Amino acid sequence: MLLPNPSTAPTATSGQGQQGSKWASVCCVVKGCQRSLLVVPQPDVFKDEDGSIALLEAEVKAEPGRKLELLKLLQERCSAVKAELREVLQRHGIRSFRMVPVKRSYAFEVPGVPHGEQWCLKVRYAATDPALPHGLTGTTFVAIFGANASCLESLVLKRGLKGPSWVRLREPKKVDYGNQISWCKQEWLLDSPKQLLCDPSHPSLAHRHPPPLTVASLSLKTVINPGNHQHEVQPG
Repeated sequence: MLLPNPSTAPTATSGQGQQGSKWASVCCVVKGCQRSLLVVPQPDVFKDEDGSIALLEAEVKAEPGRKLELLKLLQERCSAVKAELREVLQRHGIRSFRMVPVKRSYAFEVPGVPHGEQWCLKVRYAATDPALPHGLTGTTFVAIFGANASCLESLVLKRGLKGPSWVRLREPKKVDYGNQISWCKQEWLLDSPKQLLCDPSHPSLAHRHPPPLTVASLSLKTVINPGNHQHEVQPG
């Protein structure tokens, strides 16, 4: 059973695993995580005045093999957005990335972002690269969503970790105690998030009982140090 642990880099989760007849604390370190951003372009970027995008979308539904034609058309329409994003990413030290048009729905209240289903750009790059500043906008785009999402949040959503649950680790590598980043009894390394499998209905997990857990509650009070104006824990 793995319980998300809000660590930064590298991305890690921790929980309990069975070691013979006993239970032991387990940490799972996941490499290869990526940041995933959604960039909302200016309304005119994918404006379909001639109906060519809608026509290709309908044809792709009937004939999925033509999806590449649709993507090629969308890539051409958003070439200016991609050029500006490429400059923005490189300016913030991000050299390797991938951009692809995707269709998403929006229902919140950020100014300039229309409600409903629309085409936008998904940008993916390594989680080890810097996060983009919050609230970034440009000449060709009105908003970037997910720029400051934590890598752990992305991992939990992508792998479907909906609360404490049993998971399977595919081809994990045992980390020697001297190289561990945690204080857990066991530590395992995964080269990709896809090796972390959450499937409660799997035969090896379906009838497993949850492990015993010890829970501690801490109550801390902080005060502002008048000398440096920093928050400090107040002694008992």
